Amino acid sequence: MLRQLLNSHPDACCHGEVMGIPMRGFVGVKQTGCPLLKKLEQLRAADPVAFMREFVLFPGDMKSVGFKIKYNQLALPQSADVLAALREDAVLRIIHLKRANRLKRLVSHIAAVRVYGINLILNEADKPTPRRFAVSAEECLEDFQLNEAHEKQFADMFADHPLHEATYEDIVAPDSPAREEIQRFLGLEPRPLQTPTLKINSEALSEIVENYGELQARFRDTPYARFFE
Repeated sequence: MLRQLLNSHPDACCHGEVMGIPMRGFVGVKQTGCPLLKKLEQLRAADPVAFMREFVLFPGDMKSVGFKIKYNQLALPQSADVLAALREDAVLRIIHLKRANRLKRLVSHIAAVRVYGINLILNEADKPTPRRFAVSAEECLEDFQLNEAHEKQFADMFADHPLHEATYEDIVAPDSPAREEIQRFLGLEPRPLQTPTLKINSEALSEIVENYGELQARFRDTPYARFFE
């Protein structure tokens, strides 16, 4: 959603997971039926750091250009050179995007990967019928702890960079000051931003998670109780 918002600004270009496998979201390049995508994948395979610097971060006429990368992508052994290059580039601006409610992050992930097989919806016709599903307490705890560790790990790694922390909850509301703050952080003249992305599920977790009451009781006296309020 943040990437779509930034791409609605005329002076910004935010690519998707172009350093991940498969390559996704290279602005201006279709995901299917485009021979250029295969060429870009070959260039990235030959020298991922040079590819990132010469193509992904090529500014053209834009005032701000960047890309999205996830914790699990940065943590892969094959991403070591890319991670080192990002850390060495001291002028690179980092937007560290988090989810304040980690349970909602996990539920969104499960819905996208295991339930619907869709992680980006841009029109109502593509929205699947919402479904309820169960989530185990063990999966919740493992995911909460892993994301907590990743948040600290990568915040520490980029502590010497210009770094702006934001949450999904901050930016989801059109009238939130967080959208203007992000634009100013990137050196952009603030303007109203638009996104075509649509939500699949209700915001009410109790309407999505079948065993919500059981999980709420399980985590009541833990540091994670706030995710169930």
